[in-house]
Order: sequence, then structure tokens, then C-alpha cells
Amino acid sequence: MAEPISTGRMFELTNKTFRQNFSYITTLAIIFIGIGYLIASITNEFNHYIGDKTVFFIMFLMLIIYAKLAIMIHRLVILNEKNLTMIFKWSVTELKFLGWILITTTVVGLLLFLILKLSFGSPNQNSSSGFINLIFILTMIAMGIIFSRFSLIFPATAAEHDLSLNNAWNLSKNHKLLLFILVILVPYITNRIFRVIPDGQLFWNILIEALSVLIIIYEVGLLSHCYDSLIQKNHKDNQTTENNHIEKR
Repeated sequence: MAEPISTGRMFELTNKTFRQNFSYITTLAIIFIGIGYLIASITNEFNHYIGDKTVFFIMFLMLIIYAKLAIMIHRLVILNEKNLTMIFKWSVTELKFLGWILITTTVVGLLLFLILKLSFGSPNQNSSSGFINLIFILTMIAMGIIFSRFSLIFPATAAEHDLSLNNAWNLSKNHKLLLFILVILVPYITNRIFRVIPDGQLFWNILIEALSVLIIIYEVGLLSHCYDSLIQKNHKDNQTTENNHIEKR
């Protein structure tokens, strides 16, 4: 009997992955935190030469770091690959993954800009601000659902599987709520929690940074297990359909 694909099951599988690979995962987190601080320190040293572009330069480098970390976690879950030397490998897979991040964030950013412009750009918006805010929230939820369904492209790309956006959309059609919870709602809740944690002291800053990286890894693991479960279920369903056709002959 096939195991159910549910939110609880995805958390259970991700917890298991963390327990079984805790040493490897914490080592990855430490290395990537160190790389992040190193990049930030170096760019601060050259801040005088780079100028206002420093922030964008750091953001782009951090995006590359995140992409590499996400790929390694996806491959750990899907392919059971544990290889720290892969940190310094850059191939077509990384370029594709980074490309998908840039494409999706650009599209989402443009849509958000248009929504904000339409919702709050009108001089007469005060007369119907409640309705406009409702439309804005519903639109954001709809965007979240669409993005979460397409997000299956990320673990597929990391594992070097051949999955198009159309296939990702079809694969997720019966699990929209599950993906919305895992990809949108869980990161939103954790982000809100981190916002209320006080900072300022070096110890707390380091602790928060370490926890945030571990939580990002956990959230990537949730998506990995969801994708892995969906493709396994899809494979079993196709086999069952094929067997039924053979029996009818």
C-alpha cells in the first residue's frame, strides 16, 4: 500500500533525514555560513570601490550560495548523495537552478509591482481600501499557489531529472494545498518568528544566523521529500495503469 502524501508525512520524512544526516547537514550549514561571512567581509573591504552596488553584489553572491546549498540538500534527499567536495563544483545543473531562481523571482517581483501599483496607486483608493486590500491578499494567495506548484522544478533540476514547467504543474494538480503549506506558509511563519527575535548582540546574531540556515535547509528538505513522493506515486500510478491495460488484452 502506497504511503500517504500529506503535510504530516513530509515533516516526518524531513525529520528522519535530519536525524540520519545531522552531522553532514550541520557541516554544510557551518561551511555556508562561513562562506557567507567571508563574502560579506571581503565586499565590505571593497565597499569604497564598489559604492552603492555593494548591496546588489552581496545579494547576488548570497543567491549563488543559497542555490548551491539547496542543490546539495535536494540531492541528499532524492539521490542520497553526500559529498562535501561538491560545494566547490559548478556545472550546468547549478546554472539551470540559478536560472530558474532568477526567472521565478523576476516574474513574481514584476507581478507584485503591478499588483501594488493597481491596488495602492489610485488617488481614490481610500474609498474602497478594504476591498482593495482583500483583492491584494487573495491575489497574493493565488500567486503563492501558482509559485508553489511550479517550485517542483527546483528539486527536479537539482537531481538532474527531466521535468518541464508543464509536467511540474500536472504533477502537483492534486496536491495544491500541500505544496502551498510547505513552500509558502511554513517559510512565511518561520520568517515572522525570526522578525520578532531581538538582535544586536554578537552571540544572538550568530545563533540566529545558524538557526536560520538550518531552517532553510529543513524547508528545502520538505520540498525535496514532497517532490520525491510525488514522482514515486506518479511512477506507481503509471505502472498500475499499464498493468491494467495488459490484463484487458
